[in-house]
Amino acid sequence: MDKVGFFSYRRLTLFLIAVSLLFSVVAGYFAASLLKEAAIFEMAREGAKKSSALIFESLYSAMEKGITKRDLDRIIFRLNSVEHDMHVSAYRSEKVAALFGDIEADKKIRNSSDIMKRAMSGEDILIINEDTIRYLYPIKVKAECLKCHTNVKEGDVNGVIDIAYPVTNLKLSLSSTLNYFLVFFVVFFILTYSAFYYGLNKFLVSPLSSFIADIRTAIKQRETDKKLHISSNIYELKNLEKSFNKMLMFMERSRKKELEQVYKDQITGLPNRLKLNDDLQGMSTPLLAIFNIDSFKEVNDFYGVKVGDFVLAELGNAFSSHCHLGERIYRFAGDEYALLMEAFDVPHDAEGYISEFLNVLRKEVFMYNDYEISLHLTAGVAIGGKSILENADMALKQAKTTGKNLVFFDPSMQVSKQYEHNIKWTRLLKDALEDSRIQPYFQPIMDIRTGKIEKFEALARLIDESGAPVAPYAFLSVAKKSKLYPQLTRAMVEHTFRAFELTSFEFAINLSVEDIEDEVTRNFIYEKLKNYPKQKRVIFEITESEGIENFAEVSDFIKTVKSIGAKIAIDDFGSGYSNFAYLMKLEVDYIKIDASIIKNIAIDKNSYIITKTIVDFCKQIGIQTVAEFVSEKEILDAITELGVDYAQGYFIGEPRKDIKDWTV
Repeated sequence: MDKVGFFSYRRLTLFLIAVSLLFSVVAGYFAASLLKEAAIFEMAREGAKKSSALIFESLYSAMEKGITKRDLDRIIFRLNSVEHDMHVSAYRSEKVAALFGDIEADKKIRNSSDIMKRAMSGEDILIINEDTIRYLYPIKVKAECLKCHTNVKEGDVNGVIDIAYPVTNLKLSLSSTLNYFLVFFVVFFILTYSAFYYGLNKFLVSPLSSFIADIRTAIKQRETDKKLHISSNIYELKNLEKSFNKMLMFMERSRKKELEQVYKDQITGLPNRLKLNDDLQGMSTPLLAIFNIDSFKEVNDFYGVKVGDFVLAELGNAFSSHCHLGERIYRFAGDEYALLMEAFDVPHDAEGYISEFLNVLRKEVFMYNDYEISLHLTAGVAIGGKSILENADMALKQAKTTGKNLVFFDPSMQVSKQYEHNIKWTRLLKDALEDSRIQPYFQPIMDIRTGKIEKFEALARLIDESGAPVAPYAFLSVAKKSKLYPQLTRAMVEHTFRAFELTSFEFAINLSVEDIEDEVTRNFIYEKLKNYPKQKRVIFEITESEGIENFAEVSDFIKTVKSIGAKIAIDDFGSGYSNFAYLMKLEVDYIKIDASIIKNIAIDKNSYIITKTIVDFCKQIGIQTVAEFVSEKEILDAITELGVDYAQGYFIGEPRKDIKDWTV
C-alpha cells in the first residue's frame, strides 16, 4: 500500500508522547515562573511587613524612654549591621516635624520622592527589582500615641519605615511549595492524559469502532458485495480495511459460485427447476412449456448411462441453439426440459410456436461414435397464473395420457373426476370423524449422534370400514375444501396427547397455517396444552408454505405455545417456497428438511449442496435439523456427514399404530 499521507500507530504514539513532553516543559516553565512570582510578591510583602512592624516597635519602645534623635540613628545603624545588604531608614512626617522639629534629610526625601509621598499618605508600597526588595511601611497613629503626638488623630501617618533587602533572603514555606507542585502535577497529568485520550480516540479507537459497526451491519444484512471504508490515515488500519474488503470479495464470489452450483444442472450446464422458480417471480405473463423425452429409459438401457448423459447434454445445446426470442431453457431432473418466455414475445400464436419448436427438435440427430440417436418429445404448456408450473406439469401428463405431442393447460381438465373424488371423500371423512376413525400413526425420529429414538411424529390416518389405514394424501385436500380440516386437526391433537401421556418421548403434531388462523382450533390447542402435564415434550410442526410469511398470527401462536412450554418445528423446509429470513423472526426450534431434497442427497450434488446450506445456516442461528425420507443407509451416511441432528424415514422406521411396537 502507498503510505504517502498515512502514518503508523507507532508514529502516532511517539507524536503524542513528544507533544506531551513539550507541553510538560512549557507547563513546568510557566509553573516555575508563577511559583517564583508568588514567592517573591506574597512572601516578600508579608516578611517585609513583619520586619517593619518589629523595627517600629523597637524604635517606639526607645522613644518612650526619651532618647534623642542621635540615639535613634545609632539604633537604626545597628539594625542595618544585622544583615548584610539590608538597609533600614525611618522618616518623620510633616506633623511630627512640626511638633518635635524637622530633619533636613527627612524633609528633602518627603518633597522629592513620589513613592515617599504615597507612603506618607498611608499606602504601604512593595517594590521588587531583580535582586532587591524594598518595602515602605507607613507608621499609623494609635490611641496610645496621642498623649505625645497632640497635633494628630488616630489613623494619621507619623512617619515611614523604609526597609530594603536582597531577594535571596526570601524563604518559602515547605507546605506552600508542596501545594504548588501538587497543583502543577494534577493539572499536568489531567492535560497529558486528555491529550492521549483525544489523540488515540480520534485517530485509532473511533475509526476502528466505526469500522467494526460497519462490519456488523454488512454481516447482518448479508451485504458481502459492499466495500467498507475506515476513516483513518493510520496505514495499519488501512491495511485492515483492504484485507477485510478482500475477504468480503472472496465471500461474495464464493456465495455466487455456490449459488450458481445450486441453480445449475450438472450434466447440461443449464439452469434447473430452482432457478426457474426464481425467474418466474419477475415475469408479468410467462409462457412455460415443459418437454419430456419419450421412452428415454430405453436409451439408457440400450446405450448405457454415459451415452444417455451425452444425449441429454446435446439436447440441451440443441434447445439453446434454436432460441431467438429471449427464451430461457432449463433442465429438470431426469428427462425433462423447460422453455420460459414472456407470452407477448411470441410472434404469432403460442401453439404454433411450440409445435414448430417440437418439429425442429425431432429432426435433430445426435452422433455418438458411430451411433445415430434421435429423440421424440412431448410438451405441456401453460400461460400465466400463480400455479403455472403445476399447470404445465398437468398439461404434460394429459399429453402423455392422450398420446398427443402437445397439450395446453385447460382449467376444465379432469374436473368431472375431481368432483366425484371430492363427493366420495367428503362422505368418508365425515363418517370417520363421527366414528373416531381418524387415528394417529407414529413414526420414530432418531438422534443421529446417539442412534437412539427420542421423538415421534404423529401422522394422520383414516381407518376405513375394513380397518385399513388410509394416508392423508387421499383426503387432506378434501378436508380443507369441505371445511372439515379443523375437526381433523382437533381429533389428531386429542388422540396424540392421550397416546403419549404415559411415555417419556417427545412427540410432534402437524399444524397448517389454516389451523393457526382458525380461532376455535387455536384456543382448543392452548387449552389442551395448558392442562397437559408434559408440555415440554410437545412439538408443533408448522407446514412450510407461502402463507407462513404473513406471520403475524403465526408469530403470536408460536410465542404463546412456547411460553406454555411447547416447541416449534418448520415442516417440509426447502420445498418450493423457502425463506430463511422468517426463521429468525419466528424463533423456531427445529427445521425438517423436505423429502424432495433428502431422497436424492446421495446421488444428486444439488440436493447435497442445498442440504448443506440449510444445515450450516441452522447451526449458525441455533436451530436443530431433522432429515425426512431417510429411506436407505446411503442417505443416512450423507446427512450424518453434513451434521444433521435427527433422521426420520422408513430406514429408521415406518409409521405404526402403537408406540409399544417400538423397542427402544
